[in-house]
This record gives sequence, C-alpha cells and structure tokens, in this order.
Amino acid sequence: MTGAAGGFGQELTRDLLRAGSRLILSDLEEVIVRKRAEVIWREVATGDVIPCLGADLSSREGCESLTPNTYT
Repeated sequence: MTGAAGGFGQELTRDLLRAGSRLILSDLEEVIVRKRAEVIWREVATGDVIPCLGADLSSREGCESLTPNTYT
C-alpha cells in the first residue's frame, strides 16, 4: 500500500491489519513509514507487514525500483 505514512494510509493500514492482511507498505521516506508501522503494529498486533519501502511511486523510476528481490 502506498502512502502508508499519511493519515489516511495509517488508518487503512490499521483496518487491513485488523482484518489479518499481509501488507507491503511504501511512502516517500522509508524511515518514516517504518516508524509509523511500528506504532501501528504495537496497537493492532494482527496481520503482517512484510516490508516497509521508501519509493516515489508517482515516477517511473520509483516504480521500477521495487523489484521482486526488494521484499523477499
């Protein structure tokens, strides 16, 4: 899910984790999205966050930076 560090993204992350989802979270700044994911994980403790990635998915280069090896 992109935009995971923002307000809407954080709430959607909570909802999806409560539903038992496995998520790949991304936002522009990896450090920020990791910190926010840690807080959410302590609150929810269900579901699974596979990785947190920093990428600008509005650009072709950002999308291409997410190779399958990035989250294995």
